[in-house]
Amino acid sequence: MLMAHLLLGFFCGITFGIAVASYVALYAPVLVDVYVTEYLVWILMSSSVFVLITVLGVTIGRYCSTVSFTQSNHDERALQLFVVLPGSRTLTFSGSTDSTVGQLMDFVSSNSLFTFQPGSVWRLTSSRGDVLSDRDKHLGLYGLHNQYHVQVLGRLLGGSGRLPNKRPASSKRDNISDAWLQKHKFSRCQDPLGQEVYACTQCPFTGRTRSQLYGHMKRCRLSFPEDTNLNMDNENDFNTSDDHNEDHSSSSKDSSGHTSEVLSGDSSGHSQVQEETALPSSLVSALIHVMDDLDPANPNHRQTLEYISAILDNLCQHSYPESEDDEPDAAELGVLSQLGAMDHGQLQLLEPTNPAELLASGSTVQAYKERLDDPLWRVTVNNGDGVVVCQEARITVGQFGYAWLKEKMAGRVRDVVADRQLRFLRDICLPPGNHVPPSLYVLRKMLGIPDPRDFEQHICLSEKCRFPPLPTKDWMDHRDDTCNCPEKYKRFKMVTTSAGAHPLPNKRYWDFGVENIIQAMFSDPLFRQLRGTGRDNEPDDFYGSQMAKDIDAKTNGQLMQHANSAYDLGFDFAQVYQFKTHSVGLLLMRCTDLPVAHRSKRRFTYILTVIPGPEEPSSMDVYVSRTLDAFKEYGTYSESSLMVMGNDRQLFEHKIFSSAIFADTPANRKLSLWNSHTSATGCGHCLLKGVSGEGGGMYFPGYAVDADVNCIFDGVIPDMENAPLSARCGDPRIMVSHEMHLKRAALAMKDPQWTGIVGCKGLSPIIRELDYCNYNDVFVVPVAHAALFGVIKRFWNTILGKLGRHVMDYTILGPQRKIMAQRASHIITTNDLNRPYRDIVKHRGTWTMEDWLHWLDSYSVYILHEEDSLQSSTPLMPVVQRVVDGITKSFNIKVMWNNLRTALLHYFRYDPSDFSADANNHAARLLKSFSIAAEHVFGIQFCTYNLHILVCRLREQENARGHVAFATEFWVERGMQMMKSIVKYRSPTVPELVLAGGYLASLWLTHLKAAHPETFRTFDEWVPGYRADNIQLNPSKRDVFLDEEDSEGSQLLGQGYIADAEQRSHILGGILRTEETEDFMARTNLLPSVLQDSDIYIFKRALKRRDEVVLSVDYARATKRQSYHFKCKYGPGGMVSESDPRVSIFIVEILFFALIRPRCDVAPVKVAVCNLHQAEVLRPKELYRVKDYSRRDATVNEVRQEILLNYFPKEVGMIDSKVIRCRVNNELSYFLTYVTFSQLPTNDGGEYA
Repeated sequence: MLMAHLLLGFFCGITFGIAVASYVALYAPVLVDVYVTEYLVWILMSSSVFVLITVLGVTIGRYCSTVSFTQSNHDERALQLFVVLPGSRTLTFSGSTDSTVGQLMDFVSSNSLFTFQPGSVWRLTSSRGDVLSDRDKHLGLYGLHNQYHVQVLGRLLGGSGRLPNKRPASSKRDNISDAWLQKHKFSRCQDPLGQEVYACTQCPFTGRTRSQLYGHMKRCRLSFPEDTNLNMDNENDFNTSDDHNEDHSSSSKDSSGHTSEVLSGDSSGHSQVQEETALPSSLVSALIHVMDDLDPANPNHRQTLEYISAILDNLCQHSYPESEDDEPDAAELGVLSQLGAMDHGQLQLLEPTNPAELLASGSTVQAYKERLDDPLWRVTVNNGDGVVVCQEARITVGQFGYAWLKEKMAGRVRDVVADRQLRFLRDICLPPGNHVPPSLYVLRKMLGIPDPRDFEQHICLSEKCRFPPLPTKDWMDHRDDTCNCPEKYKRFKMVTTSAGAHPLPNKRYWDFGVENIIQAMFSDPLFRQLRGTGRDNEPDDFYGSQMAKDIDAKTNGQLMQHANSAYDLGFDFAQVYQFKTHSVGLLLMRCTDLPVAHRSKRRFTYILTVIPGPEEPSSMDVYVSRTLDAFKEYGTYSESSLMVMGNDRQLFEHKIFSSAIFADTPANRKLSLWNSHTSATGCGHCLLKGVSGEGGGMYFPGYAVDADVNCIFDGVIPDMENAPLSARCGDPRIMVSHEMHLKRAALAMKDPQWTGIVGCKGLSPIIRELDYCNYNDVFVVPVAHAALFGVIKRFWNTILGKLGRHVMDYTILGPQRKIMAQRASHIITTNDLNRPYRDIVKHRGTWTMEDWLHWLDSYSVYILHEEDSLQSSTPLMPVVQRVVDGITKSFNIKVMWNNLRTALLHYFRYDPSDFSADANNHAARLLKSFSIAAEHVFGIQFCTYNLHILVCRLREQENARGHVAFATEFWVERGMQMMKSIVKYRSPTVPELVLAGGYLASLWLTHLKAAHPETFRTFDEWVPGYRADNIQLNPSKRDVFLDEEDSEGSQLLGQGYIADAEQRSHILGGILRTEETEDFMARTNLLPSVLQDSDIYIFKRALKRRDEVVLSVDYARATKRQSYHFKCKYGPGGMVSESDPRVSIFIVEILFFALIRPRCDVAPVKVAVCNLHQAEVLRPKELYRVKDYSRRDATVNEVRQEILLNYFPKEVGMIDSKVIRCRVNNELSYFLTYVTFSQLPTNDGGEYA
């Protein structure tokens, strides 16, 4: 009514005001001859009249509303309000319109766990209506003359926005009289914690509140007085102190089915109180809700949890009927079923499939550990003849836990969903009495998965010192511990929850320990098999380098001993969320003593340390201190060694050494303590100074002309006093040696004012703790970031810049871009390239490092070639003119790209026939030539730190460490993907804890598999029919055959079927027909008679040298990617170059694979049956063209002319490099060679085969 009067007055005032103002504004200037300025005065007067009349109308409306309500309040009316409390709990207030707001507030405060501070605000129906803040006002004045809902919003007038404070619970939650206790057969006593409880005199039950006692009275099988009220809906105690309310309560059911308790009225004017609650009505439910407020990580709560567990055990012994006539109702069973879903520390109860099961079942984690070898379920069945047959599961409890958890992790199933799945299997799908763990917590503990808290390390807020280890149960006793810093930072902060105050560490990180990670490595049988095998076979790797020889000399020959190994550390930060900033750091570890083809796989990459976010730490010293201590303890500085298991499963002593630190440039600076790369002294390897650009940024020129040198060391450090005033990048005179590093670090530590001048902030912890490491060699150049994401990306972004009126002369124009886009549609990617090619003109903004690497390696060759009809008279890449020393010179952008590509390919591709000091120097000269041209063409803006570090350090690194391709940071990126795969699709408050827990689970399952390979099997091993690759069939049937890996690592995959007559004829005829028959038979010992008496099986896929999966045309799943094209040479000898006229280059199109299995004592042979198309060499080893590419049978002339050879058997191990088809049309195709880089961040899973 108030709102209606206000609106009426408002609209009346507006209408009247508009009318008067319009008349004054329109007619007054006509009646009076005034000037323009006077007209404006009339407009202002008219507006003022409008406002005044509107306000007057509103005032009149409000006055009428007040009078109307005042008159209406003469008649008192009964009033019933439903007060909605947080948690969907309601209280029913019965009063009248004369009841005051204060009476309503007092009623709610006395009948709930909430109280409100002075100034608390309530509003009618959420945000509508007046504020209920004046305690003396009658409810009728607020329009509450009918039934309304009053919702507690909990907003304070001070604007804090906090929820109302809970009233602190008193030590006695009930004033229960002794007479009432005696009448209902209870006694007053104390629990083990010293708190007052009420014990049943007829059974072991104890309770704390009146509602719990009512619940026990209803559920207990013993006799009680007939007048006892067994209503259980008043489960939560309201802390009422009136004794007369104890014995005068009655129960009733409302229309909605909820039980309401009617309390007798008091003198405050409200005669009845009805209460509704959505909480379950049982003592078990009450205990569950109490336990929800307890934190199992809090040591003070663990005793309480154990005490509640004892109560539940006692309750369960007296809660279930023994006869079928006394079954508990559905509501009771529904509440009891919540027991199995509880996950509080060690309190784990088994949900019963029937009421009697709980009495006999084991309910602890220990019970499940004892059942690991028991069948998952066992039942007895009567077969109908009176014979009882026992049936049991094929899988044990432990095997089920391992396989099920592996599937959960592979499918990224959320923990809540996993719990529900376990309960569904246990209670619905499997027979009663099965041993499926009731929760994910029990399953993890049953398998022995470590707790992340066991690897938690606490550090002070200054990140300078680390606290000693402390068990979780002792946190409360050490809550006031402080660090050794002058600031005395506290170790813990006290956090208050509904369960009380408990300590939490102020700053922490997770360190899994070097010794634990190495033990995990050696638990992998493949790791034990591969370790040390690459030293002799890969002489251009680390173990054949000068750096390894230096470390071996400094460690008294211990590095080169076969029992010892070197290890690499990787370090990086990554954002775990896409919707907010939260940077998490990982310290990774891998073994350098593995072959290059396996070293960087995810299976052999381990997380060592998890550094929490959301911000990156300012110093890494404390985070790497335990790691460096371990390298010292188990390295050359101590007599102690790690005892690890060898390939023969015998223990031996193992010493460890650090060989490299892999990190991108920002992360590198946190460990090397060099100045930021955005400063003028940002290069840690030389003294060349950076220059600030006009638009900001730091650039490092010195390619085309000399640049300034940091000469601050003249007269300060003897070894650095002869540096020239200016030099070019890469000049040996300005390079900083290891000894010079140490001297300038000492200078920076002695006087911090030198930090910005000398180029470092102090001595790196790596060098300080491991003195066999060399400053220049141990910190590896991040070649992938610097070259791919730095120089190459910047080059193509520059020449593919925006087109317009002021286009630069080095920009690729529109017609040429169209040709590049057309060629992009020709490329058909193979299956071992993770991402298909996306047009560089349009989509390069979303390219990853892998995309840029494949562009450098192969895609650019076809996109930029000039040997087809699409090529116009204008070259794709322009030629620009620049004045150099007064002379105009031409710079061809295509030549610049070729120089850059050739130089970087030397460092990214490993060619053992072309690895030498001369090849390294040639690549360095090409890189410097590109840099000089880039400085002339693009200016100083192209001279970034990424280009500088490549020119400055890459050649020296290869001379010191071995080939650069063996020391890229792709494995670190793969390790960061492990973190993202665990945390992805989740938004936890502490993602680092989720990461640590998930990674420990994965590591532990891997350990179980390695220790018991026959016991713990995955889903694919249990259900081999789900994947055809793993089908175990009997070869003796001679209809299907499974191949095994040979000594070269080649294997035919999938099922092999007996060749039909036509296939057999093609294979044998092709072998006997070719010119290479004699060589083939000499290698394989397959004489014609042996061939005729052999079993031949047909396969669709093959694995080449353990590293490359090859498909065939018959493989139906390869619909979008063609992975059956190879390049091969057909002619005399295998070492003849492609330019030799005696050699024909063919493109192989594999039709199918065949396994020739002689029936005599001759080794089987694996061949690829294929068509051979003679190709035209456009760019040797890179680009080929087949003008007449069609799938057809060859004519006699074509076979003689070697244009097309169909059904040509080629041994799988002798197939050359795979090629990418670029299909222009049905007749014309180009083919690109490419390299499968073993260190790319591919998703290899790291699982056991």
